[in-house]
Amino acid sequence: MKIAIFGDSNVWGFDPRTGLRQSSRFVSDLAILEPHWQIVEDGLNGRLLDSQEPYFYESAGSRQIARFTLATVPYDLLVIVLGSNDARRMFNRSLKGWTQSFERFVSLCKQANEKACAAARCKIAPILFVEPPAIPASLRNNYEAIGSYGEEGMAILAGCGKVIHRIADQEHCFVLDTQKAGLTGGMVDGIHLDKTGHEKLAHLLADRIEQMVRQRIIT
Repeated sequence: MKIAIFGDSNVWGFDPRTGLRQSSRFVSDLAILEPHWQIVEDGLNGRLLDSQEPYFYESAGSRQIARFTLATVPYDLLVIVLGSNDARRMFNRSLKGWTQSFERFVSLCKQANEKACAAARCKIAPILFVEPPAIPASLRNNYEAIGSYGEEGMAILAGCGKVIHRIADQEHCFVLDTQKAGLTGGMVDGIHLDKTGHEKLAHLLADRIEQMVRQRIIT
């Protein structure tokens, strides 16, 4: 089974302590848990769901997803790990603005997925959206967390799961609930996963994918 994972710095494995890549990430942990799966990844630090701002326009997920799907197809599942960066205060988005970005991304992601699968003459792969981790409540006064996200950004991340579910259901996509399972960002900046967080996400993702196989969503 081939799993295509597209996302942000938590896919890339950014370590906020050093600015470098972590030696162990959920993608590599997943490969250890499920060695019979082929995993292809594309993680970019700072990647947004969508942006109309010139500086971020070309690197936004909505602009890059078609390139990734065409380069990676055929695959059995497309996993999306995005949404955290869109809540940063530098983009000044409300929950409504975040929702609009997510809606645009989902629309373009579905189009890219269907086009790539059609080009490869294979079955259209299901899409699984991974809910962004919440910032730990204990970091509400942390300089990195509050400076990057503010109260409003932290609230967006805490409440975006309902938005993701609603839109994913409408578009016949799937969701991995991470926050209900207790996944949060690490204790350095509140958003980037630490070693324990990466390990936890790998297990959650493996369980969700296996559930989708049992349900014959992935065939």
